[in-house]
Amino acid sequence: MLELLRRNLGIKAKKHTKLKKNSPSALSSSQKRMLVFGALLFCNQKSAVFSFSTDKERRVHLRKEYTIIDKESAVKVLGKLLNLEEANTNDIRLLIDNAELNLIKTAIAKGLRVKKEEIDKVSSTYAWDVCRLVSISKWCFCSGYISKQEMWDPISEGVEIASERGTNWEAYTISFLLGRTIQGLEINDIINESKYLYYSKGPLFRRIKDINVYRKYKFKYSKVIKH
Repeated sequence: MLELLRRNLGIKAKKHTKLKKNSPSALSSSQKRMLVFGALLFCNQKSAVFSFSTDKERRVHLRKEYTIIDKESAVKVLGKLLNLEEANTNDIRLLIDNAELNLIKTAIAKGLRVKKEEIDKVSSTYAWDVCRLVSISKWCFCSGYISKQEMWDPISEGVEIASERGTNWEAYTISFLLGRTIQGLEINDIINESKYLYYSKGPLFRRIKDINVYRKYKFKYSKVIKH
């Protein structure tokens, strides 16, 4: 009846995104903490950190940015990220002090509103690969390319790597931004979300869901629980 009234009035019914049937209905504290390692990209892509809803835009993003179209291509990309392939190459460039790197560090410091000395302390871009590993794993699961187990396995391994290499969420954010900008991507495309997460505080007149996750979940953990 409601649909008939809508048609008569020329009103289009709103499409509601449904959760996948095999999507986790409830996340443990450990699972939520692991997903926070992908928060920089979740927030940048307007994707809720703890949501597992299907999203056509995510599938398009996976295809365009990573050529992921099925399980085989998904597993291949996740394997490269888990091996920190881009991060390892970036870290070599971090050892070479030059004008280009100095400009990158200055831009990150300005964007995050921190002293450049804080940027200089970070010596690895591991977070660039780990953050993408976590976010892409979840999006591949939501797109139906991999199973729940195939999602959590690389995520938990990536988080263990981050816990071993990193010290805190602030340094993790800087590590991610260093890796991203060294790869030639624009910092302005993500600096606002990075800053909000860095300080666990969004803009004054705008509420952003889950923007305080760095404050709620510990960076270091005694042991990552695998699922």
